Amino acid sequence: MVKEVKIIVFILERGPGYDSENVFSRTEAEWEIGKHLSDGWKYLGTGGGSGADELKGVGLGFVILTRDVSPVEGKPLIRKD
Repeated sequence: MVKEVKIIVFILERGPGYDSENVFSRTEAEWEIGKHLSDGWKYLGTGGGSGADELKGVGLGFVILTRDVSPVEGKPLIRKD
């Protein structure tokens, strides 16, 4: 069985200067997580903590989701979304 894993990263508090590509606000992350769960993804775990020094303690969080995938003959298992 092959598993596909997705990590959704979000900023716990968003403020000026904290916009970053592929990093969601907490609200955006909740919507994104809900969308994936309704598409058949399963919750695997969460984590987080203070981010890099430049975030000044704002903090980052992440959610790990997984789903079963069946390999297709002749296609690579690694996908780039």
